[in-house]
Amino acid sequence: MKPFGKIYICVIPHDQQRYDTCGDWFLDDFGNWCINVSDLGDPRYNFLVALHELVEMALCIERGITADVVDRFDIGYDGKYLDDPGVDPKAPYHREHMSATVVERDLARKLHVGWEKYNKAIDDLPEVKR
Repeated sequence: MKPFGKIYICVIPHDQQRYDTCGDWFLDDFGNWCINVSDLGDPRYNFLVALHELVEMALCIERGITADVVDRFDIGYDGKYLDDPGVDPKAPYHREHMSATVVERDLARKLHVGWEKYNKAIDDLPEVKR
């Protein structure tokens, strides 16, 4: 894995996301890892989204999949898995997304977070239009 500067994880109002997502990762101009998480109202939920994004980001970077590639797929997505484009086997980061979800689900159990309730909180976020 390439060296990086810092890791920034910010919990932000959902309407401040770059596009309609609850978790977003990218590299800034200085090579820092940046993750924005929509505030879901429960610190455990926010942590789980951040953890998912961090794992997915590390795996994508390791495989040479850029944030631009992920963003282009997500923003233009109109396929079968509308609520979660990374679940689509055609997503260029599908394996990385699914691996991150395994970690996320495991930690959800250990944090006593009901997976269905957690996903409902994500699904209940309003649509972000840009």
